[in-house]
Amino acid sequence: MKLTPREAWIVCRLLGGRLAVAPGSNTPLEESDRIYPLTARLALIDPPLRIAFWKGFVAAQEDADDWLASLGEAHPELPPPPEEAPAAGVSSVSADLGDVRRMITGIRWTWAQWLACGVLNTLASNPGEGKTILAMNLARVLWEGRPWPDGAVNANPPGTRTLWIPADRHYPQLIDLADRYGLPDAAMRFNAPPSDPAGNHDLDDRESLDALKASIEETAPGLVIVDTVGMTTRRSLGKPEEAREYFAPLMDIAGKYSVPFLLITHLSKDSQALGRRIVGASRLVWKLTKPDPENHPDRRRFWVDKTYELVPKPLGMTIGPNGCTFDHDPPSESRDEPRPRRGNRLHEVKEWLADRLAAGPVLVADLSREAREAGFGFAYLYKAREMLGIEELGVKRSLTWKLSLDDAD
Repeated sequence: MKLTPREAWIVCRLLGGRLAVAPGSNTPLEESDRIYPLTARLALIDPPLRIAFWKGFVAAQEDADDWLASLGEAHPELPPPPEEAPAAGVSSVSADLGDVRRMITGIRWTWAQWLACGVLNTLASNPGEGKTILAMNLARVLWEGRPWPDGAVNANPPGTRTLWIPADRHYPQLIDLADRYGLPDAAMRFNAPPSDPAGNHDLDDRESLDALKASIEETAPGLVIVDTVGMTTRRSLGKPEEAREYFAPLMDIAGKYSVPFLLITHLSKDSQALGRRIVGASRLVWKLTKPDPENHPDRRRFWVDKTYELVPKPLGMTIGPNGCTFDHDPPSESRDEPRPRRGNRLHEVKEWLADRLAAGPVLVADLSREAREAGFGFAYLYKAREMLGIEELGVKRSLTWKLSLDDAD
């Protein structure tokens, strides 16, 4: 993408650690939509790290030569070039296909063809199949500056943080994974103050959304992880109007700060992302499955199920004690035998419930609602509770179910 002189001047100023302001002014120049995803990210990164980020960014672009040539012609020490006047016949009121083409071309990938920047991305999987483990591996990629799982260049500088909203309250698992993967405490930040590190999970709440904006501005994360979506809202995401109220603010925040969001959810009984509206709100949808749990319990199939771009080839993932390894020879989904979750409804509900309670007690009212959305009947839910030996604590509206960590999936 060939930048205009003004666009190249703005990028050069930011790379040099300076504000993109005209002489005698304190107001930064307004970026074009084409470069905003890049400039918004640069503005959040500490100036000494911006060049490292820029090098990774350019290396990941198909038109890298155009980017480099544009900046090579810029003179950031001089006043900014004037804005270019619209070409004859170009409307300033209504967009045409060329405007849309430029918008799509300017979309930046955090991970090429897998993780789009400034939008919502979704990871869907069955309970206990490794969603959080995969997310933690991505956190390690960002912090250590490793290549992405398919070998693609990681444009983020080492030390890039991940911002988490662990609404499932699975803190023991996060601590254990971070310790085993060698990640320091600073690698992960939470959408909560130090005085209440388990707060701000309710994304229906305006204060939690404001805190999320402040956390992004402070930490400049390479990825925001919402784990899981269903635990951050009281809304029914299957209803269009309620889904719009939930997803719209997250889409706005992702776009404003040019940061990718990864929304984690379960699969429904039809093997679709739970809450079908999440698919419509997300630019990309990943799926993670365990095709052969009997013979290869640590192997996973990881692929992009929905995208607005070319579909990358699926990856294989092997879960190990100190992290995951990835390969280009993923296990095939079995076509001959139904998976346990389809062939044994009670087994499916039991597995879901154990995974849901692994991080600690949950209100029965919340469990009932989530089970209903997942397509599970109450009879199966209570039978699964009996089989797992789950304790029921509290009274009436405060009733909770508790599963000991020793029995968790």
